[in-house]
Amino acid sequence: MCINLRKFRAREDGSSTIEFVMWMPLLAFILFLVVDTSLVFVGQTNLLKVTADVSRQLSVGALNDTEVDAYFEARGYDPGQVTAKVERSGKTVRINSSLPVSTLEITGIYSSLGYKTVSASAAQLDELS
Repeated sequence: MCINLRKFRAREDGSSTIEFVMWMPLLAFILFLVVDTSLVFVGQTNLLKVTADVSRQLSVGALNDTEVDAYFEARGYDPGQVTAKVERSGKTVRINSSLPVSTLEITGIYSSLGYKTVSASAAQLDELS
C-alpha cells in the first residue's frame, strides 16, 4: 500500500489539469470583460449616432422637441430606457441623451463596478432662427 502511495505522489499526469483549473477563471473573466467592453462601446457609438441625427433633425425643423422620444423609439430604443433632454439657447440646439449600462452588457461587470449610464450629446446651429 505504501509503495502505491509513493508512486501516486511521484506521478505528474494531472499537473496540467491543475494549472488549467487555476487559470481558467481569470481567463474567463478577461474574456467576458472584453465582450462587455465591446458591447458597451458599440452601444455608446449607436447612441451617439442617433443623438447626432436627432440634433440635426431638430436644427433643420424636421422634428420638434416633443417628437424626440418617438425618434429614439423608431431607432430601436425602449422609451423607458433612453433619457433625452433638448436644450435651445440662442441659435444652438443641444441634445443630451443617456442609456443605462445594464441594457448594453451581458455579465453586469460594469454595473457592479459602479458605471450606471452611457451618455452622448450633440449640438447643432439652429438653421430656422
